Amino acid sequence: MARQLLLIALVAALFGCSSPELLVGYARPGFVVRVRESDGRLHWRDNSGGDTDEVLGIRRGPSRQLYLCSYRAHKIIAYRETRQTETGVFAGPDTIQGPTDLLFLPDGNMLVACSGSTQYLLDEQFDASGVELVILSGPKSDSPGKRIAIVDKGSYSGVPTSLALGEDGAVYVGGRDSSTVLRMDPSLQRATVFADIGAALNRGPTHITFGPDGALYATSLFDTKVVRIDANGTTEFINDAELTKPAGLAFSHNGEQLFVASVNRGEIRRYDANTGAFIDTLATEMAEPWAVIRR
Repeated sequence: MARQLLLIALVAALFGCSSPELLVGYARPGFVVRVRESDGRLHWRDNSGGDTDEVLGIRRGPSRQLYLCSYRAHKIIAYRETRQTETGVFAGPDTIQGPTDLLFLPDGNMLVACSGSTQYLLDEQFDASGVELVILSGPKSDSPGKRIAIVDKGSYSGVPTSLALGEDGAVYVGGRDSSTVLRMDPSLQRATVFADIGAALNRGPTHITFGPDGALYATSLFDTKVVRIDANGTTEFINDAELTKPAGLAFSHNGEQLFVASVNRGEIRRYDANTGAFIDTLATEMAEPWAVIRR
């Protein structure tokens, strides 16, 4: 009995001391790592030798599974988060081309942003042929990973690189080479321009996420800024010369900090989520960090 009580106490202490973490996908090579928010400590999740090749998007799905956009392999990979092991290919090259991000829709299906290319997204001249927003049947469906439909993006001409689901049920799309953030209504039948931020960011909003304040935050791989988009328009939230090639961004669990991946510097930079002031860096010397989500 005493041993059981001691074990329970140890487990409680371990969980009580655990720190919130970020999941970070590397553009090169195909790795996903955990980064502790408190001190930036890295916990490696080595995917080398598997199906991952350039992880540009990460989402948490049902049954504690992670789903990774393996960009160059043209695959969505299912990954067991608790055991840190790959569980299989959810969708492959016969279904998608150049996946850059994904999200789960309210009906359980998956929306995937596809570039249609194997070129590096940082290349100045990028072949944008084959760009699609694809709906796949979800993990709990009878035929998981099956292509259901291609979403009509209207006149949107960018390469979709980031997706965000709004509180209004609409899907928001950011992409390189377009100055606009696209809004798809909850039915995914109508595309409209949510914001034109060409005057604020170079080459378009390639990464977007909603903040705890309800505003949409965006970065561009070709700028050094984070902008904030709300009902009052677009405002510059961060302009940091050290934030070179900013990519994925995520807010801390308490909403007080903003984490932004700097591809060129190989680090996660932390900012005050209220003022935009730089705080410090986490996990320096990373290999081109790209996608960032909270764990």
